[in-house]
Amino acid sequence: YQYDKSKHCLDEDICSAINKLWTEEAVIKEIYELRNITKIETSSAYFWNKLDEIQDSNYLPANEDILLCRLKTTGLHEQQFEMKGDTMHIIDVGGQRSQRRKWIHCFEYVVAVIFIASLSCYDEILEEDTQVNSMVDQIELFDNICNNHNLSQTAMIIFLNKRDLFRQKYCTNHIPLTQCEYFKDFQFNDEYDYKLATDYIINTFESMDRSQNKKIFTHLTSAIDTNNIEKVFGDVQEIIIANSLAEAGLIDE
Repeated sequence: YQYDKSKHCLDEDICSAINKLWTEEAVIKEIYELRNITKIETSSAYFWNKLDEIQDSNYLPANEDILLCRLKTTGLHEQQFEMKGDTMHIIDVGGQRSQRRKWIHCFEYVVAVIFIASLSCYDEILEEDTQVNSMVDQIELFDNICNNHNLSQTAMIIFLNKRDLFRQKYCTNHIPLTQCEYFKDFQFNDEYDYKLATDYIINTFESMDRSQNKKIFTHLTSAIDTNNIEKVFGDVQEIIIANSLAEAGLIDE
């Protein structure tokens, strides 16, 4: 595939209209601030603020531009890649409710499950059902996967993503965790302590394991922090290799 800038530039009139709405219409900013219910991506403001640069025919996306793009996964996507001499085979599946029926029974021969959840969605509603809290939906989905009989011996790796947005929302904007039903018993202090809150969330997810003996490894991540992701995937590689050797009886669990 060869990128043709002349065919992929935003129309000048469209950019002008978007820019005018974003900079002159207060109601648009109000809608953006209510994105926990309007479901507008947080990164939208980043791109709206650089429309002049994006519409330029010489524009090429920077690393940050690419990292801040959002694309929902639909269906099943298989990827193989080399990592420190090992071949990793990953199957990426869509987490939306409409996508789950496509993969919920495809767990045979899985070495590990990487469950990615948004840390910052505890005050948000679900796009598919506005009566459901997004964090509640994530926790209950993890409950179903963690306790699936086909995965009784499978390691669970949880990525609690968007730690940067959580820090902003909880520590700076002081939006309480108790907006999520699963966190209603959380005893927070006036300091809105980041570690206290994230430890509580981690414990809530890990407590979904009804067997109480499953291997669960939890990481706080930020997808736009490449150093963080590189370290986390290094840890994941070690977990997967160790789990595979244990299953083969080559090392003690």
